[in-house]
Amino acid sequence: MTLFQQSFLGFLFLAPLPPAADQLAADPVLITNDHKMSVKVCVYPSSDRNLIRDGKCWKLKKRQTIRWDRAPEFRKFDVAIFEGGLFEVFICDRRRVADVYRLSLAPGKNGRCLTSKSKDRVAEKSWNAGDRVLGNRGMDNYWYPATVIGTASNRYELHYADGQRSFELPSYVAADTIARGSAVMGNWKRQGRWYPGRVSERKDDQLAVRYDDGFSESLGLDAIRVTLGKTSSAPRGED
Repeated sequence: MTLFQQSFLGFLFLAPLPPAADQLAADPVLITNDHKMSVKVCVYPSSDRNLIRDGKCWKLKKRQTIRWDRAPEFRKFDVAIFEGGLFEVFICDRRRVADVYRLSLAPGKNGRCLTSKSKDRVAEKSWNAGDRVLGNRGMDNYWYPATVIGTASNRYELHYADGQRSFELPSYVAADTIARGSAVMGNWKRQGRWYPGRVSERKDDQLAVRYDDGFSESLGLDAIRVTLGKTSSAPRGED
């Protein structure tokens, strides 16, 4: 075997494989335990009505938050909450939860089992590869600049300006309408702190942003996110 052949085989074994489509299609959900004790939380596909249900369970300490990458079979799901002790006493449940990016396991007062926050939707449109769009990839319900690079399983594959990728349903893909005067959230000096402002000028992928508190800076699309149908008003100092 020649040195070139050895190097080529080494590349094949060491090169990272691209993520599978089902991994990219997973919708991230943040689950927070707001009880004053440890709990066990289980999620099950709502379509599964078997006696022994195939779901996922986690034990969460008080105020603990976990990330669940919700697979397509959990498009609608049931949630059951139990005490975290030895006997796992049932607390409450909620059926047919859908399109959420955050779940808060509430103390159960007034019959409430949990609270949830749902992703914003838009009217569905058709998109082609290369189209510049905004994608709602979940967890924070903001829309991020992206480019359509393909389709799979009735979802659009998006490549975001910040380098991330996701597969999104058509109702979570909108036209990129960011222009002069648009309300945006900017990643101040790219330090992970997002503040509200407006675009004073846009040239291709570069934007001049004037923040609501008077500061200004130039940012790329990778440091911009927006809300659709409403203007953010978070004060400086909040994420």
